Amino acid sequence: MKSRILSIFTIALLLANATGISLAATPRKKQANPLVAKLPASDAVAIVDARRIFDQGLGQVLASKQDLLAKITGHLDDLQAKTGIDARKFDQIVIGANIKRQAVKDFDVDFVAFARGSMNAGSLISAAKLASNAGYREEKHGDRTIYIFTPKSIADKNLPSSAPAAVNQVVDHVPAEMAVTTLDANTLVFGSVGRVKETLSARSTVSPEITSLLSPRTTSVLTFAARMPEGVRNLLPMDNDELAKTIESIKFISGWSDLNASGAVMNITAKTVGAESAQNLFDTVSFLQQLGKGLLGSSKKPENAVYARLIESAKITKSGNDVSFDLAVAQSDIDVLLASIGKK
Repeated sequence: MKSRILSIFTIALLLANATGISLAATPRKKQANPLVAKLPASDAVAIVDARRIFDQGLGQVLASKQDLLAKITGHLDDLQAKTGIDARKFDQIVIGANIKRQAVKDFDVDFVAFARGSMNAGSLISAAKLASNAGYREEKHGDRTIYIFTPKSIADKNLPSSAPAAVNQVVDHVPAEMAVTTLDANTLVFGSVGRVKETLSARSTVSPEITSLLSPRTTSVLTFAARMPEGVRNLLPMDNDELAKTIESIKFISGWSDLNASGAVMNITAKTVGAESAQNLFDTVSFLQQLGKGLLGSSKKPENAVYARLIESAKITKSGNDVSFDLAVAQSDIDVLLASIGKK
């Protein structure tokens, strides 16, 4: 399941710049996202501010890793040169996914996404068709033409040889076929063939149970809300029935993430079946917070010291059926964590 979720964001980057980190400002109330309203019924929704990742976010987050920043910029330039697609021209990505249980420990993520920006969506499809070297087919859905590609084939032809191994591993887990079409002049629709057709048919919408949980913050780089899939306890290596019962009491999870001048901030909120379950979850997370702080607090590794500080500073609150987890990460701590990447 993890690899499939990562695949969503990799495909979004290859086709439409599905990533984003922003600089936070004072949150303001906003209207419902118009692209979310066009999604078909979904178990999970994510809204990504893709514009500010390149304008502001990457430069701040990777200030201490200029070599990595240069690599990312180089890969994007290479992608543009080979396909004609400049990923940096997209403003926003909106994703709607259904989570299907395949087996006891196997879940499949079936998604559709909108990518909107300052570009001509039809031109981008033409560029993708050229990059595929005729490795696609067309289907009509009403008055729309859907172009169906084989992502692995496109990646093999266009990813630079220096692309990280992790990127190739993720591409290996994407669906065998991906459909792409246009919503309007500046918006692409892409995802699995079935989900794209479902979107164009416009016969269903995302449940208010999901949309009501999306944060109204205008500055969040990532906003998400999801229904917890049944059997999620099987994804976790736990033998404790009481802990498993607590996890299964979570029915929805939502949150947001952002950056400010001091570093990164994030929120995750779990909505449980009732106030008693919320209290049990609050008590469990509070205990794990103390346990984690004790286990990492004596470590001599700089990154473990950061983890200990983050665990200690995390704010856990309860309100009704909800338990919220708020965390702020200083830029200096981000630098330490980035420095630890690649260490044995």
